[in-house]
Amino acid sequence: RLRTIGRPIVLNLRKAEALIAYLALAPGQTSSRERLAALLWGDSDQGRARQSLRQAIFALTKAFAQRDLTLLRLESQAVRLAENALRVDAVEFDRLIADGSKGALARANELYVDELLSGFSVEEPEFEQWLMATRRAYQDTALRAQIELLQEQERAGELDPAIETARKALRIDPFREDIHRQLMRVYAANGMRSSALSQYRSCRDMLEKELGVRPDDSTTKLYRAILEQGGDDWRPGANAPAGRQGAGMDGHPVLRAQRAAEAANGVSVGIQLISLTETVRIEGCRFALVTGETGVGKSHLLERFAFEAANHGLAVASTRAYKTSEKLRLGLWAGSAADLLPDWKT
Repeated sequence: RLRTIGRPIVLNLRKAEALIAYLALAPGQTSSRERLAALLWGDSDQGRARQSLRQAIFALTKAFAQRDLTLLRLESQAVRLAENALRVDAVEFDRLIADGSKGALARANELYVDELLSGFSVEEPEFEQWLMATRRAYQDTALRAQIELLQEQERAGELDPAIETARKALRIDPFREDIHRQLMRVYAANGMRSSALSQYRSCRDMLEKELGVRPDDSTTKLYRAILEQGGDDWRPGANAPAGRQGAGMDGHPVLRAQRAAEAANGVSVGIQLISLTETVRIEGCRFALVTGETGVGKSHLLERFAFEAANHGLAVASTRAYKTSEKLRLGLWAGSAADLLPDWKT
């Protein structure tokens, strides 16, 4: 998009815009007329391609001269962009990346809102090949910068900005499990346990659907650690060592209550989980009833059981009963069946 003091410059030639884009991304460099003609008029013979290039240059020169601006420096066999003719966000992005400071990376992250020249194309194979390669290079650079910025933000405890950075990085490459794990950790540290668990499920479902694989063990272990942490108000302890997941959660009220219940019952949730799993797997149990007083950890036990069952390839559906739904025929099972059979209707 070309603007002068907020006013757009309208060009009627698509290839003139492509010419500006190519020259703008190589500031200070001179490009031969032969190269530019082949880049944008590759299907024409050399004479016609050079004529088309001259027409594009004339259109650009005229459009900018109307604003008393000089865009191009012309030589007999070459063309380059005039010094300080344009302020190019991609060039500023490169400068910030080269700076490498946390502030510069944050600003670069703000500048990278979409792929290079998003939505722009010219039906010229050589130009499209150059554009795709350049887009990919900027995309890779942006992703590396976002990962570095995310690590800095996580170390500094800047959790809300870290969440946004991780989300943005995943829009570039949704298959990066390391970024999914970082986002899960930041969610958990920010007291957003349910979001952390949901992030794992989104990652798992995407990997299974798109690649036919399951998450890495490290991703699954992190999910289990967060699953065992308790309610959404959990946060790591202020003095927890960096990188140690679960540190600082001993004082969480949900865990205190759970441990008190375990002490009273003389059996841990882990042992209960093994017992329940073995009963279903070995004894061929078709129905199991889990009972207990309020707050002893029944829901937590069943959450973990469902997770383990799903990891072993079993179909898992869950539902809840409410007093207000007692008059709905089959209402208890409607949501559960819909989980297993998306096209199922009540």
